[in-house]
Formats: sequence, C-alpha cells, structure tokens
Amino acid sequence: MFDLPPNTEIQPKAYLQTIKKSVNQKSKTKALIKIPTKQEKPENYGELIRSKKDEKVINELITTMAEKGKVKLLFIKHHMEELGDQVRHVHPLKFIGYIFSKKALKVHMKDILADYFKKSSFIDGLATPLNNEARKGKLNKYLEEFCAEVGVKDYEVKPYFQRRDWEGLLHFLSNN
Repeated sequence: MFDLPPNTEIQPKAYLQTIKKSVNQKSKTKALIKIPTKQEKPENYGELIRSKKDEKVINELITTMAEKGKVKLLFIKHHMEELGDQVRHVHPLKFIGYIFSKKALKVHMKDILADYFKKSSFIDGLATPLNNEARKGKLNKYLEEFCAEVGVKDYEVKPYFQRRDWEGLLHFLSNN
C-alpha cells in the first residue's frame, strides 16, 4: 500500500514513523489498515456458537436427508451442500449435540445411519471437523457438557472419542 520513496537513504525506522504519523492524522488511511483482533476461544460448551437459525438449518438438513430417497437427494445435492455450508461454523459437538437432544432428529439419525449411502455422506462431512478438533485437543474439554445435552454419561462416550470412532459414537447416541 505504501511505496518506498526513490531516495533510499531514508532509514526504515524513520520511514515507519512517518507512516504511523500519517495514519494517525488521516482517518481515511486508518480505515484501510486493519489489525485483526485475537478472538477469545470459548472456555465451555455453552459458549460455543449455535444460533436459532443454525438449529433451523440443522433441522432441515437432517430431516431432508432422512425423509428423501437417494435419487431425490442426488437431485438436491447442491441445496444440501449449501445447507451444510451454512452451519459449517458450528462446532461439531454442538452440531451433533443439537441433533441428539431433539427426539425427532434422533429418530431421523437412525434412518440416516441405516442407509449406507446417507450414512457415508453424513459421516464424511462430520469426521473431518471432529478429527480437526480432536487433533487440537478441543473435544475433551467440552465432553461433560456435551454429554449432559444429549443425555448420556461421559464415560460411555469417551472410548469413541479416544478411538475417533465417529460412526460408533453416532450409533451409540441414536440408540440411547
């Protein structure tokens, strides 16, 4: 954004001071320079983002996947991918926590898991973010509150987390 003047004898430190002074004096220039702020990471499960709009999208995604046949799902694949993109920011535990805390969605998950095509597609979309969070060590700290939301004990699901057996976890949650 700022070019060095042709006179290269100006010291870099002095040039930076000139830039800082210019930025402080001109509000238009200030708006062009954005210093990203470090966002605070949620300390507990309840602080993780999942809005009412997110819940509505999750509901539509799971209901549609469970109720539509394979051929219909192929025709609406783009729409389903758009729905997935809309909730990609939701932490994977908050995503499955919502599903298994709602009776109708839990029943739909049984239908999804009973169909190889649907199950494979669902797990493919969920495994990567779960593995990423596990690799960062950000699943266990939310485990207790996640279990409270879905109504299971943490010692019952911990082995699935340790083995990263996400399909097994989904089967367990759909049957409890």
